Amino acid sequence: MNTKSIKTIPDEQLLAELKAAVASERRSTAQLIELLSEVDNRRLYLPEGYSSLFTYCTQCLHLSEHAAYGRIEAARAARKFPIVLDFLRDGSITLTNVCLLANHLTVDNCRRLLEAACHKSKREVEQQVATLAPKPVAPSSVRKLPTPKRSSETPASPEDIAVDSVLIPTAAIDSAAPRPLSLSVVTPLAPERYKVHITITRQSHEKLRRVRPPATRRTKRRSGGDFRTCPRSLAG
Repeated sequence: MNTKSIKTIPDEQLLAELKAAVASERRSTAQLIELLSEVDNRRLYLPEGYSSLFTYCTQCLHLSEHAAYGRIEAARAARKFPIVLDFLRDGSITLTNVCLLANHLTVDNCRRLLEAACHKSKREVEQQVATLAPKPVAPSSVRKLPTPKRSSETPASPEDIAVDSVLIPTAAIDSAAPRPLSLSVVTPLAPERYKVHITITRQSHEKLRRVRPPATRRTKRRSGGDFRTCPRSLAG
């Protein structure tokens, strides 16, 4: 089907063909994962002159590094738990979410965890994983970012400060996020605990310095002290 013919397709037919193409892609992906799993099991990349399956995927199959990693993780999970292929084939779960769950799947919980992750977003499955395997509290730290090289049209700003591993309550994630933000990464550590990596202005950093508790011998060993009280104080 060429571009010209696509433009003449009626709306209903176009949507139907799009859905059919998506279903076909899912079946192809599941087949690729199944084939890759068997190639890995037989170590067929070695006779082809590649030291690892990852190298074979990137240098022979010309997959991107990200694509190779995700497919290898899924292939190894599928070799242990073939039911993964069924979930991939019908589109119930994505490759990304299979990778998130792979290290937590067992014979006893495999179906239950996969069903719980059906049609869920990456963030929702990250929360599921944080419930399954809570991580310890991350240490707080603050560091000044180096001034990036920018074009003459975009003046450099010395105001950017990076804040790593700030712990905040679950309820405060949306309502009390520091503003303005140029970068924000939120990673669930446990059901009620998050690790946050953000970039803030100098003004917000000064607020952090004013609201954090006095340094103790324990907090002096950290570069930024304890900022668990920051969301409420920075809300305004």
